[in-house]
Amino acid sequence: MRSAVELFVQRGYDSVGMEEIAHASMCSRSTLNRYFGTKEDVLFPAVPEVVEGLRRALDSAAKKGDRWTIAREALTTQLGQFFENFEPDLRATIMRLWFTEPSPRRRYLEIAYEWEEILKPFFSAGLPNNPETHLRTQVLASAMVSALRAVLHAAIESGDDISTLADTAFGMLEDGLPTALRPVH
Repeated sequence: MRSAVELFVQRGYDSVGMEEIAHASMCSRSTLNRYFGTKEDVLFPAVPEVVEGLRRALDSAAKKGDRWTIAREALTTQLGQFFENFEPDLRATIMRLWFTEPSPRRRYLEIAYEWEEILKPFFSAGLPNNPETHLRTQVLASAMVSALRAVLHAAIESGDDISTLADTAFGMLEDGLPTALRPVH
């Protein structure tokens, strides 16, 4: 992974091929493909497992209780699992690539959308199937995923712990966001 990330930073994501990554990593193309089927997989390791972990966590959650809190815990846990797949000193660089390179940005946004789509039925379970429910569940799912997206940006800037940043971001939503920003003293 390190060799690939270094190549992406030096030459740009789209300018680097899998053969070059294999060569820089001192492995065969078939070995590289066994671990990472595509270049995107290098920057988004374990996405299927993390997505499935989120589904399982929400499916196995108690049907009663505060769905927001349950989803918040599941999302924070899965985000932590996702980041365990990165070498700590590469995390910020990899996230920067997600935000600055067009192909990884598309994949990142696809993953965010997928998380929203997983959250919507969780929030709507047992509620009437009507436009009001659809709006509410979409807002809840979008707000949660947007908070996590903000966490990633903050993590790059601050280097702070993802869980701590997630607690802060979700706390802001739970407390109600002010409509006007004021300087922090």
